[in-house]
Amino acid sequence: TDNGCTDTSNCMTVSDVGYADINSDPNSLSIFPNPVSNSLSIQLSGPWKYNTDIRKDVYNSTGQLIFTTNKNELNVTGYAKGFYYLKCAQQMMKFIVQ
Repeated sequence: TDNGCTDTSNCMTVSDVGYADINSDPNSLSIFPNPVSNSLSIQLSGPWKYNTDIRKDVYNSTGQLIFTTNKNELNVTGYAKGFYYLKCAQQMMKFIVQ
């Protein structure tokens, strides 16, 4: 939209570009134990199971990024008690450090 005029382009269908979306399986990401006090295990399934390069971001309860890794084990012994969020691809899971 520009100066009150609206225009759209022709639609094109794009399918099967060779990328599996992690959201296609809502159970493709799991974490345990939760609550955690020492080590949080991150488990991926489906097309992500053997991919070791998937970035995992950890956010505090205010949404501030505090740690990034590609490992599937997260040592939380230095974390303050409280709520945290793990983002992996397009999924976000909450975990509790006790």
